[in-house]
Amino acid sequence: IQSIIDVIDETLPVDRKKLYLFGFSDGATLGVELMTTRRFAAGIFAAYGFTGALPQLALERLKGNPMWIFHSADDVVFPVRCSDRLVKDLRKVNDGRDAN
Repeated sequence: IQSIIDVIDETLPVDRKKLYLFGFSDGATLGVELMTTRRFAAGIFAAYGFTGALPQLALERLKGNPMWIFHSADDVVFPVRCSDRLVKDLRKVNDGRDAN
C-alpha cells in the first residue's frame, strides 16, 4: 500500500494536508499502522480489530495524529474492546486528551 501511495505522490499533485485515511475492520487495523508513517492528515477508523496492545513506539508515532475511531457495541467479528483499548492508549500517550 505504501508503494501505491509513493507512486500517487510522485505522479499526481497531492496536497498532503488533505490526504485522509479510512479503514473498516481489518482495514482499520492496517490504517492505524499506516498512520504511524505520519503521511496522512488524519484517519477515520471503524471496527478496529487488533486484539493486542500497540507497541510504545507505535503509540509515540501516533501521538497528536487526528483520528476518529468508532465501533458498534454489537459487532460480532471484533469486540468493541479492541477500539476502546486503542482510544484509551491514544489518550494516554496524548496526556489524557483527545488528539487535535
